[in-house]
Amino acid sequence: MESQEWSRSRFWLAHFVHSRHDRPAIEWHRPVALGPLGGQRLVWWLTLGRSKPVESGAWLVARAVHDWRDDPWFVQALRLMVTEQRHHEDLLERLAVRWGAGGSSDASGHRMTETVHRILSKCRRRCLGPRFEMSVWLLKMVGEHALLRLIAGAMEDEVVRSVCRVVAQEKRAHIAFLVERLTMLYADFNFIRRNLRRLRLRMMWGVISLSDAMGHRRLLDTVGSTRLRFLWDGFRRFAQLLEQMVPYRRDALLASLRMQQQDRYAKPRLR
Repeated sequence: MESQEWSRSRFWLAHFVHSRHDRPAIEWHRPVALGPLGGQRLVWWLTLGRSKPVESGAWLVARAVHDWRDDPWFVQALRLMVTEQRHHEDLLERLAVRWGAGGSSDASGHRMTETVHRILSKCRRRCLGPRFEMSVWLLKMVGEHALLRLIAGAMEDEVVRSVCRVVAQEKRAHIAFLVERLTMLYADFNFIRRNLRRLRLRMMWGVISLSDAMGHRRLLDTVGSTRLRFLWDGFRRFAQLLEQMVPYRRDALLASLRMQQQDRYAKPRLR
C-alpha cells in the first residue's frame, strides 16, 4: 500500500489544516507567577532538555515525497505536522524568553552533545529508513506529552499552563497520526517480523523512557512526580500504543485496518 493513497490521508490533512487555524489564544501579557527554583528547572527543560525533531521531520517529508509520491495528501499532512512542531518550538522558546532564560553554564557541553546526536541521527536515518525514524519520533513525543501534562498540572503560571496544554493537545494528535500510519505500514509484516518489531519497539521505549526519567529527575521533583511513577505511567501508555500498532492477535489488526478503511474521517481512537 506504500505506493497508493492511505485511506486516512485526507482526514489527517483536514485535521492539521483545521488545527492550524483553531488554536486557543495565549495571554502573554499576564505577569510571571513561577517560583525561582521551579522556573529555572522549567527553563532548562524548555531550552536544553527536550528533543527537537524538526530536522528529522524535514527529512521525513523529503523521503515521503519520494517514497509516497502517489499519496500527496499524506505528504502534505506530514508537512503540516512538521510545521506544527516548529510552532511548538516557537511557543516554548517564547515562554523561556518570558522567564528571562539566558546562557546556561552547561550550554557549551550540551551543544557538543547535540552535535554528536545530530550526526548519529543522520546515520540512523540513512541506514534504517523512514519507518524507524517515525517510530523514534513517536516514542519521544509520548515522553514529552507526559512531561507537558505534568507541568501544566503543577505550575501556577497561567501562561505556562496554557502553552503546555496547547502543545500537549497537538502532540497527542501527532501521536495518533503516527500510530495509525505505523499500524498500516507494519500490517504487511509476517509473524516473525512483527514479533521482532515488537521487541525492537520495547527496547527503544526502554532506552528513551529511562533517559527521560534520569535526565528530567529534577523537573519531575518540581512538578510533584517521581521517576518510578513516571516510568510506570509511561510503560502503561506505551503498552497500549504497542498493542494498537503491532497487536498480537491478527483479528485485532484486521479490525484496526477495517476502521481506517471504513471510517476514513472518524476521529482517532487512541487507547
